[in-house]
Amino acid sequence: MHTFQFYYTILILAIAIFVIAKEWLQAEVVFFGALITLIIGKTITVNEAFAGFSNQGMLTI
Repeated sequence: MHTFQFYYTILILAIAIFVIAKEWLQAEVVFFGALITLIIGKTITVNEAFAGFSNQGMLTI
């Protein structure tokens, strides 16, 4: 059985992809909003959320 965090994450990603596909907002804004939403929902921690920003390869992408 999947947990609440699983369904919550799938929902947030589906909404993010939908908003990007409709071009309602820029992708950067949508994914940052999704990241903040996952933090608020306690799916990921703040440290986990921003760990990628310290990776030079991630910033290049």
